Amino acid sequence: MQRIKIVSTGLYLPPRKQTASELAPLLGRSEKWIISRTGVVERRIAEEPMDSMAASYGFPAEKTVNIVQHVGNTIATSIPMALATADAKNMMKRGDLILLGGTVAGLSVAFAIIRW
Repeated sequence: MQRIKIVSTGLYLPPRKQTASELAPLLGRSEKWIISRTGVVERRIAEEPMDSMAASYGFPAEKTVNIVQHVGNTIATSIPMALATADAKNMMKRGDLILLGGTVAGLSVAFAIIRW
């Protein structure tokens, strides 16, 4: 039986804000329409591409997997697909620390570090 251990947690809050009123003209909808359907009044926008963010944390390009450029944003399956891609390319071995990162429509970003 494998055991899972959370070794660290963190938080990143992108500095750029976008309100529903700023988003409204871009979508051709009203602020009220956006809020009524999403419940979101203000968003934070992660502007850095994932590759740039990984590099800024010291992860070299040859150690990163970005599937978005090949298959698009596959939402909930993005991280499992990236893990499968890295595994198929023999980029990981048992005991490695793996940084998982994902974005939600480019508006927010989250990371998790796991031991493979």
